[in-house]
Amino acid sequence: MQSSTPASRRPRMLLVKSWSNGDYPQVSPAIGLLSLASVLRTDARVEVRLADLRLADRPEAELSRVCAEFRPDVVGISALTHESRGARLAAAVSRSVDPHVRVVLGGPHASALGPEVLEKLPGIEAALIGEGEASIVALVLRLAAGESLEGLPGVAHRVDGRVCFADAAPPVAELDALPLPAYDLVDFDDFARRPRFARTGVGRYMTVMSSRGCPFGCLYCHNIFGRRYRVRSAASFVAELELLHRKWGVRELEVIDDAFNLRRDRVLEICRGIVDAGLDVRLSFPNGMRGDLLDEEQLQWLRRAGTNYIAIAVETAAPRMQELIAKKMDLERVREMARVGRRLGIHMHGLFMLNLPGETLEEMRQTADYIVDSPFLSFNLGIATPFPGTGLAELARQRGVEPLEDPVDGFYGARFETMSEASVDEINRLRRRTHLRFYLDPRRAWGLARSLPPRVLLDLPGIFLRRLRLGS
Repeated sequence: MQSSTPASRRPRMLLVKSWSNGDYPQVSPAIGLLSLASVLRTDARVEVRLADLRLADRPEAELSRVCAEFRPDVVGISALTHESRGARLAAAVSRSVDPHVRVVLGGPHASALGPEVLEKLPGIEAALIGEGEASIVALVLRLAAGESLEGLPGVAHRVDGRVCFADAAPPVAELDALPLPAYDLVDFDDFARRPRFARTGVGRYMTVMSSRGCPFGCLYCHNIFGRRYRVRSAASFVAELELLHRKWGVRELEVIDDAFNLRRDRVLEICRGIVDAGLDVRLSFPNGMRGDLLDEEQLQWLRRAGTNYIAIAVETAAPRMQELIAKKMDLERVREMARVGRRLGIHMHGLFMLNLPGETLEEMRQTADYIVDSPFLSFNLGIATPFPGTGLAELARQRGVEPLEDPVDGFYGARFETMSEASVDEINRLRRRTHLRFYLDPRRAWGLARSLPPRVLLDLPGIFLRRLRLGS
């Protein structure tokens, strides 16, 4: 292997957030890359730069410019599955600027596919599988020095044309021991101008995580962080929120834990910590809180701590489909908690999907009726998409549908392959009818007007018309 790093200078790593060619307008700061950047700076004194290509009008040109200016030794690309085409292009652009640069892939797409991802993306020489903090330092130092990656946990790599993989990297056991993410790499104002997942804010915001892992085995989920639930202490998490607020002027925080409210006492401890610290912040939970683990006291404390938006991932109201995807939610309790949240002034948002394997049109109508009759103030009704590495992908194959490795339309649009007993046209008609029945209710229109800021309200007609046109 050839080393491109002179002994006289520190190694340089360019962290790249890939982009999608599909209709995915919402973006959030790349919290995973910010964590890796901080580890590299702290543990190895690696020079780090971040290129978030989702923010660029011409992603390939922007990456070429940054590579030429920064001259990285290693380029690390993070991609979701629907960003895998962008990852392939990013690798090609990086090598066109410097043929000797080392290119690695990480993020959910790499972890979902495992070592096989190197066979799908030939322009990438190594892949970081699982949580990157445990192996990123050794990976970068070895690559920059031209050393072998043999035996490095969590790293898939090529040797003589074949893919080698020693073992999975161990998950980070003590989350409090990690350095805080490299927030100086974030263009807060650029993100503030763009659509976000929680539509209730308009100012500077940041995505934050207080835990990793989720014990629930939902069939459609990649479960990148594993089943073991690991948490940061309430004190550590509240201190991070305080730093973001006081140092970076961030008032709005999107909590993207997979299972934030798994431990009731911890939810209350975090909320009390925020209140006791006198933090004037707004919290949102766009990733889908477990609705049937909520209770009125939790919601009261969440509201006192500044919560103004909670998404609950229900997915389906059909009992047979709840069993199929291993969700097994108490739907009546979810309905009640949504009602309590609304009463307390929290924007309650529902997440649902259609087109599950073998789902009948009548079962989809059960979900549509549940949505319309629910206290939710808004909802998403997406298309179940069999991403590689999920249990849903295996069921899709049994019905002759191949998992999508590079979806262009996917779960937001009207073009998809049905895994259900209904046709694409039937599903899209039901989606359109559900949106009309739900949003033409005058009580909801008034509730939306009260809960959303003016700038977001101005966007709603366009969003509504787009969903009617696409069926999303």
